[in-house]
Amino acid sequence: MSELIVIGHRGAASLAPENTLPSFDVAQKLNVQMIELDVHMSKDMQLIVIHDETLNRTTSGRGPVGAHTLAQLKTLDAGVWFKPEFRGSKIPTLEEVYAALPKHIGINVEIKTDVTHYPGIEAKVLNVVQKFHALHRTIVSSFNWESLTLMHRLEPKLKLGILMHHLEGKVWPMAGLIHAFSLHPPQRLVSSNFVWQAHSWGYKVYPWVVNDPGRVLKLGAMGVDGVITDCPQIITHYWE
Repeated sequence: MSELIVIGHRGAASLAPENTLPSFDVAQKLNVQMIELDVHMSKDMQLIVIHDETLNRTTSGRGPVGAHTLAQLKTLDAGVWFKPEFRGSKIPTLEEVYAALPKHIGINVEIKTDVTHYPGIEAKVLNVVQKFHALHRTIVSSFNWESLTLMHRLEPKLKLGILMHHLEGKVWPMAGLIHAFSLHPPQRLVSSNFVWQAHSWGYKVYPWVVNDPGRVLKLGAMGVDGVITDCPQIITHYWE
């Protein structure tokens, strides 16, 4: 369990505004091995790091992310909703995140195509990964199997993670079809048998979202390979 990977969910979402550069900076300073983030596409086809399909919850804007250009999105405040001291934080692009993070930090890019269709987003994500020579430290995950299948066709060496809300039998053949690297289930689905089955196929298991150290202990005993957490300040300290 000492090798358990700590993955900062949207950076350090309990300490800083999620999916912003301040959040990613806090997470990497807390010694996470990987950072998880979410990607949508703007009206002018730029890769935008934000979780929701709309701007309402985490920015000063309103409406769908995809209805705004990058220039418009950059005028919005993405930090003050969290705490006043984060006023002025901007929505980053995927390129800005790769440029800002140290090269020893892994990046889990979740493509958000399970609700909104963004034509060409898969190729654009791959272009950024290749531009930063980050194939070795990137996992691309999604709930959308079509996006994962396309990513595998575009670059068979890219590590792919299957996100799931429910444990379906077709997860296993799908994982084999795209040569998945990892499975990302909600923590409630994880059992020793699930982990054993995943490992027997060669897949890592990274459950989400795990914020309680006691739960980390239980999941570690089941054999998971890492946890996705809002609270790296608790989890990383707990494992020191």
